[in-house]
Amino acid sequence: MNILLRPAKISDISNILMLEGQTQFDKYSQDSLTQMFNLDYYKIIVATLDDKVIGYIVATILFEDADILKIIVDSKFRRRGVGKQLIDNLLSICKENGVKKLHLEVRMDNSTAINFYEDLGFEYEFSRKNYYGLIDAKIYGMNINEN
Repeated sequence: MNILLRPAKISDISNILMLEGQTQFDKYSQDSLTQMFNLDYYKIIVATLDDKVIGYIVATILFEDADILKIIVDSKFRRRGVGKQLIDNLLSICKENGVKKLHLEVRMDNSTAINFYEDLGFEYEFSRKNYYGLIDAKIYGMNINEN
């Protein structure tokens, strides 16, 4: 599988929205994605296979901190290293921009994502009670300069 990672383009929005359909949580709208493209601190990276978007990651970079807001991989391509490639690419961008810490939050009941992030070296920091309605969020972080 020859996956290409690149910065997302406005023309990718329709494909990103199709992947949004595979999640049941906090879906982005076309308007919100368009606004992200107009703000420098948002980084959107897509993974493509044969020019088809099969995954993406959205993050913000502000000074020495970055936050992963969302990562989605097409259900047909999960468990094939696409998510890891997206995060590795984001880590490279973070290093280039002088980021010292990368943060993310995940639903307490999403054990698949929790295991994925922990396997990549993210460390649990704290929880936010009822962050997702009645579900707590686990906050993870990774020190960039240690990787």
